[in-house]
Amino acid sequence: IEGNLWLIHYKVGLSKIRNGKFTAFSETEGLQGKIVNSICQYGNNSLLLASDNGFIDIIVNGCVEKFNTQIPLVGKQIRHLYKDSKNNLWISTYSGLYKKSNKGEEQIFSIENGFPSKKIRLVYEDKNKNIWVGTRNKGIIKIRTDGSYKIINQKSGFGSNLIMSIDEDRNGNIIVGTNTAGLYILSADT
Repeated sequence: IEGNLWLIHYKVGLSKIRNGKFTAFSETEGLQGKIVNSICQYGNNSLLLASDNGFIDIIVNGCVEKFNTQIPLVGKQIRHLYKDSKNNLWISTYSGLYKKSNKGEEQIFSIENGFPSKKIRLVYEDKNKNIWVGTRNKGIIKIRTDGSYKIINQKSGFGSNLIMSIDEDRNGNIIVGTNTAGLYILSADT
């Protein structure tokens, strides 16, 4: 927000750097967990912080508050937060993928309801509004705009099913980083 740099510190919260000055945020300032895994801009003046213990905090104008979800996340290792172009919040955990719509409706994507994986590392939205889900053990799951899924993994040619990063280049190719097998470029899902 406003050109500030945010640093996540292992087991001690995070810091904001603005004009060369540090502002620390930890349990002392109200964070619900020591290990912050993800930061996501949520509004004009607010940031969401996801912790390893399943809590989400929101920093609004420099003050830490609890961010509530109807679906309990406590104890679920939150790996990543992502806000898409429709202002839906995607919460990646090792217990499934959670979506909080811009209207506040919540949905779980898990093996129990037919989703291909429950160990979710991150989410990315491409320019065509498809949602790409990087998993810990199943490769990538593409959620098409019609709601159908496509799985791209080792059977498709990846060297690893543990996805570390997803991005898109200017030509619409999806760039995928894996934990041990390097980068892959997906063009037309291949």
